[in-house]
Amino acid sequence: MGTWGPHPFENDHAWDLFAELAELSDGEKAGRLQEIFEDVIDNPADKASWPVDAMVGATLIALALPGGTAVEEYLTEDDDEDDWRPAMLPEPSPELIFSAARALRIVTAPGGWWQSSWFEDEDRIAALGHVQVIADVLQSGFGTPLTDGGAL
Repeated sequence: MGTWGPHPFENDHAWDLFAELAELSDGEKAGRLQEIFEDVIDNPADKASWPVDAMVGATLIALALPGGTAVEEYLTEDDDEDDWRPAMLPEPSPELIFSAARALRIVTAPGGWWQSSWFEDEDRIAALGHVQVIADVLQSGFGTPLTDGGAL
């Protein structure tokens, strides 16, 4: 996977997932994202098939919520071809928001693959900053604190 920055969308794998989701109806997108989140929730983070998909999916969910503009601030596009918007689910359910938050927490846990995958400390710190913004938006999307570990 090619990665060119610390934001969850700044990698080749994210853009592959965007292409997949853009071809689906909203109901199919919700189902596919739930599958991705459940894969992470039901398996240890190192056994989940694509932990990066959970990060990208959680970011897409956060972008659809009030406060999602805080996540969007970090996004840049080179041209209209590289647009993540067709992959978004316009109105995620509270259950999907909660699953996204849980999966994000699991994938980004201290000592896990994702945190150890950064070669530069400054990139890891920047990425963790993005994750915190995403987690905050997700938490505000269902209005009650997470009961499976608290804030990031």
